[in-house]
Amino acid sequence: AFVRVIRADDEAQAEQDMAQGDEDEEKEEKGEEEAEEAEEEAASSSRPPKRRRAEAVPEKAPSRPLLGAKKPQPEQKLGRFSLLSCLALAEAPARPAGFLLDLHPAQRRTVFWMASREGVRISGFENDTQFPGFLSVQRLSRKLGKSDVKVQVKVERFFENAKGGLLADAVGYGKTAAVLALIALTRSAADPVPPLPTRQALQKAKRIPSQATLVMLPPNLFDQWQKEIQKFLSDDFKVVAITHLTALKNVTVHQLRTADIVLVSLRLLVSKKYQEALDQAACHEAVSEVASKETQYANACSKWKAKETRK
Repeated sequence: AFVRVIRADDEAQAEQDMAQGDEDEEKEEKGEEEAEEAEEEAASSSRPPKRRRAEAVPEKAPSRPLLGAKKPQPEQKLGRFSLLSCLALAEAPARPAGFLLDLHPAQRRTVFWMASREGVRISGFENDTQFPGFLSVQRLSRKLGKSDVKVQVKVERFFENAKGGLLADAVGYGKTAAVLALIALTRSAADPVPPLPTRQALQKAKRIPSQATLVMLPPNLFDQWQKEIQKFLSDDFKVVAITHLTALKNVTVHQLRTADIVLVSLRLLVSKKYQEALDQAACHEAVSEVASKETQYANACSKWKAKETRK
C-alpha cells in the first residue's frame, strides 16, 4: 500500500487543471461543429431558394411541473475511457490441431487474445501468451478533521491466477467457433491427465483432476452447441452432455477425467432434485417446506381434477 498526504490547495489545483482540459476539448468540438455548419450553409446558398408558405405557429403555454414530480437532475460527466484495438495483435493458427475449418483473420486475433488471457502456449508465441497476472488498484482518500490535509491510500493487489476474460463480439461474429478453437489449442498444449489420486488424497483435496473444459449453457443453446462441436471439431474429441440429474448420475469418473468438453444445461442447477442431491453430498440437512392449508387444498383439488379427467 502507498500513502500520500496532500494539501487541499494542491487537490483544488489538480481539479482545476482537469476542468480546464475538458473546457478546451469542448471548445475544439464546438469549433468543428461550427465549421461543418458553415460548409452546409455555403452549399445551400448556391442553390436557388424555395418559396415557402408562412404558417402561424401557436405559442406554447409555459409548462408547469406536476405535483410530486421529481426535479430534473443535472447531467453528470462520466470519465473518459478508451477501447484497445486488436488489429495489432498476432494471429493464432488458422486451423489448430483437431479443428476442421479455417478461422478468419479477425477470429484468429480473438483466439490469440483469449490464449494470452488463459496462458495457453502457442507454437512460435510462447513468450507472448504467458499470462502476466492481474493487478487490482484501489484508491481511498479521507480528509483529516477540519484541516486542509487529506490522506490518500493506494492499495495494489496482484493476482497471479486470475485468468479469463469476456468475449463480447457481435452476433454472427463466430464466438462459438473462437471458443472451440481455444479448446482445441488448450487440448494440444495441455499436459497429460494426472493419475487418479488415492482415496485418502481424494478425501483431503475433495476434487478429481481433469483436463476437460466445462461449458454451462442455457437450454435453448444446448443442441446448437452440440451441432457446432460436430461441425468444427474432429471425432476424437470426447464430449459429455449433461442435461438433467439422471444423466449426471449415469456419468462415471473415468468419463469426466478423459473428456475434452463437458456440456451442462443450466436447467440442471435450478432443479429441486439437484439441490437436494447437492445438500446431501455436502452433508447438509434438507430443509423441508411446510405448505399452508390453502396450498394443500389447492394441491388436493388439482389431483382430484386430474383423476376425473382420466376417467
